[in-house]
Amino acid sequence: MSRPRARILFLCTGNSCRSQMAEGWARALLGDRVEARSAGVETHGLNPRAVRVMREAGVDISEHRSEHVDELGDFRPDLVVTVCDAAAERCPVLPGAPRTVHRSFPDPAAAPGPEESVLPVFREVRDRIRTMVEELPPLLGAEAGGDGAGAESPPRWERTGDEELSDFGVFRIRRYLARSPRTGRDRPFSVVDTVDWANVIALTEDDCVVLVRQFRHGTGEVTLEIPGGMIDRGEDPAAAAARELREETGYAGEDPAFLGTVEPNPAFLSNRCHTFLIRGARRVAEPQPDAGEDLSVVLLPRAGLAAAVADGRIRHALVVCAFWWLDQAGLLRPSAEGTSPRA
Repeated sequence: MSRPRARILFLCTGNSCRSQMAEGWARALLGDRVEARSAGVETHGLNPRAVRVMREAGVDISEHRSEHVDELGDFRPDLVVTVCDAAAERCPVLPGAPRTVHRSFPDPAAAPGPEESVLPVFREVRDRIRTMVEELPPLLGAEAGGDGAGAESPPRWERTGDEELSDFGVFRIRRYLARSPRTGRDRPFSVVDTVDWANVIALTEDDCVVLVRQFRHGTGEVTLEIPGGMIDRGEDPAAAAARELREETGYAGEDPAFLGTVEPNPAFLSNRCHTFLIRGARRVAEPQPDAGEDLSVVLLPRAGLAAAVADGRIRHALVVCAFWWLDQAGLLRPSAEGTSPRA
């Protein structure tokens, strides 16, 4: 039985250059494993220099066209890859996309000068995008053979009964029966239904991360975390991240930039957690925590994040995941020059 192809979407500002090259590489290198498309939050037309340098590498993208993300129709990606900063900041949370990752590439179309000086920039970005595409299979799951084991995905369990046990307002607990396709027997399972969460990594102008200390009743311990909380129904995740930062810490900054999404615990939780980056954070008001929260604000230099995880000061799994997203954007540690790249 053939394995279904994973669907991957490359998202850029104008779907003109970087996302088009990424789509071309994905079709050329992973075509038997993925269905690749690209789109933009705007449409700027296909860049002829991108077509030229891809043709030099043996990949023809001349028949591609610049598409808006709203033109995707029924295409539901398994993985969204934003390849420019503006797209990451404006990336919608697409339904049916379990994973979104950001890979930042400079815009070769913005390179100044004559053709002979601009084309090398296009070629460098082209080659970096090829390397990125070659490293994608582990993110694509078993559908694309990305688990490294070559195993077929197990069949879905058939639900044979559904019963809501309790409704606590902010979450529900459901207990239902499901039949194992392997044994044919029914087993009970419990699932916690709750809204999605938003976490925010806030960087101050002097390169510190805004953290909070908070007592957690699950472990009975005080934890060191990034701000975050529940996304109100109908609320934009990015707006929720900015709101949580201000409520918990009194800090505000630039518009949130999307970093990534994880499933907190798919064994029994049905929701997702979206992580955002806010730069230029500064104190603008007094914190206004919820009645069930007692918080203290902590500023930790960005250079000390990895050590804080390694020595156990930061143990919250979703916070560690957030720092992984930050690392994937090349922002976990300051650069050698003492400045950080744009996410």
